[in-house]
Amino acid sequence: MKRLVFTFGTLYEPKIITALLGTEPPFFLATVQGYTVYKGGSNLLPPEIYDDISSKHDMSTLSFLFAQKSTDPHAKIHGKVYEITTNQETVLDWWERYPRWYRKENITVTDKHGKEYEAFMYAIDKTGEVLETFERVQGNVETYITSAKELRKKLSKEFPNLLNTL
Repeated sequence: MKRLVFTFGTLYEPKIITALLGTEPPFFLATVQGYTVYKGGSNLLPPEIYDDISSKHDMSTLSFLFAQKSTDPHAKIHGKVYEITTNQETVLDWWERYPRWYRKENITVTDKHGKEYEAFMYAIDKTGEVLETFERVQGNVETYITSAKELRKKLSKEFPNLLNTL
């Protein structure tokens, strides 16, 4: 079964999504209406996530992007919509630490031709800094790629058949 996932930050970057999934899935550019991008820091992390991430990142400079519904009816986020398999979704769930950190939200996205699709995105229920413009990757791309490859190794040990079918 295929699902559509909307991305606008770290997972938007082809090198990172490829490091996670072994390939960049088919995608199209789209917009989600009624959402705003926020920036969060280490103070927004749950304790178990903080402990895990602190071994890999400088927590004083750590930042991440997340989406929330906006009170502005004109708010929108531009991003990529990937068509992923169930196994690819499982890998992304581990990457996003779903459901311990991010949650999944069902959304409607619109492509450049105005066609609507049902998709999901990872979201957080926290208060951060509202961003009008943003860099899609908060931090060093190579650090994310290394972390993605480490996650793949971990998952291949814990779930030997998972990555064989990506």
